Amino acid sequence: MAWRYSKFNPLHALPRLYQEWCTSRRLFRRRSVLILILLRSVSPKTHRWLPLPGICQVKLRDGGPPLYVRKGTTDHYCICDVVTGVEYSIVHQLTPNQIKTVVDLGANIGSATWCFSRICAAERIISVEPDLANFQMLQRNCEHLVQEKRVRLVQAFIASKRGTATIDRSGYEDAYQMVVNADLHNQDTEHIPCVTMPDLLSDQTYETIDLLKCDIEGAEASLFADCQPWIGRVRHLLIEVHGSYDCDALLADLRRNDADFEVLDSQCKGCMSVIALTNRNLPKSQPPSPPQRVMPN
Repeated sequence: MAWRYSKFNPLHALPRLYQEWCTSRRLFRRRSVLILILLRSVSPKTHRWLPLPGICQVKLRDGGPPLYVRKGTTDHYCICDVVTGVEYSIVHQLTPNQIKTVVDLGANIGSATWCFSRICAAERIISVEPDLANFQMLQRNCEHLVQEKRVRLVQAFIASKRGTATIDRSGYEDAYQMVVNADLHNQDTEHIPCVTMPDLLSDQTYETIDLLKCDIEGAEASLFADCQPWIGRVRHLLIEVHGSYDCDALLADLRRNDADFEVLDSQCKGCMSVIALTNRNLPKSQPPSPPQRVMPN
C-alpha cells in the first residue's frame, strides 16, 4: 500500500522494526532476518542502493523450503505482515487444526498461502493472483506445496462475472487493482481473465471452504454484492476492505445474500480494515490429523 511509505521515517519505525526482529528470529535464520529488516527500514524506491541481490532468499530455521522476495518491491512487507501476525493473528484463534480447505484471493507472492500451509491443517489451497510478476514469485514460493498437491495456483482476477480485465499498477506490488472499463480492443492493453468463485469451486473437494482470505484491493465490493451462489459454503472469512466499503457495507451485502456472519475481529489500518468473520450457519468442523509442519510460537 502506497500510504505505508508516503511519510516513512526510520526513527518512528524503530519500535516496529525491533518487534519484527524479535518475532522473525523465531522463524527465520539470522541473516534472513537482517535482510528483511534492512528492506523494511527504507522505502522500496531506495532499495537499489542496498548491497543485496535482485531476488533475496529468506531461509527458515527449521530447514524448510525458503521464501523469496524482490528488492525494490513490497514483497518483504507481505512476509513481515505474516510473521508479526498483523493481518493473520486471528487465524490462530480459529482452531487452525480444523482448517482443511483454504481459498486465497489476492495471493500476491504467496506469503499468506505459505502461512496457512504451516499454521493450519490445510490440505487443499487455491491461490489466485492476477499480476504475472507476482504470480511468478507465487509459483517460486509455493513450488513445494504444488508438488505435494496441496496448492493449486490460478493466474486471474476473481470477479462476480466471467470476462477479461486489465490491471492498474500505479500503486505498489501489493496494491495492484482490477480495471474493468479499460479499452480491451487496444492491442497494447493487457488482457487478464476473470474467474468466478463457482468456477474455482467446481471441484467437489471444495464443498466447504474452511477459510476464505480476500485481499483484492477494492474489487471486494462487486464480489460480495452478488455472492449468494457460494457464500454459504464459507466457514471463516478473512477480508481486507478498502475506502467506503467498510465492515457495515460488507455485513449488509452478506445479509442481502442470505448469509449470517459474525464479526470476530476488526483491525483498522489507515484507509483499509482487516476483518475476520465466521459463518453462524455452518457447524464446527471435525479436527483432522495434525499438519506435518507447524509454525513456531
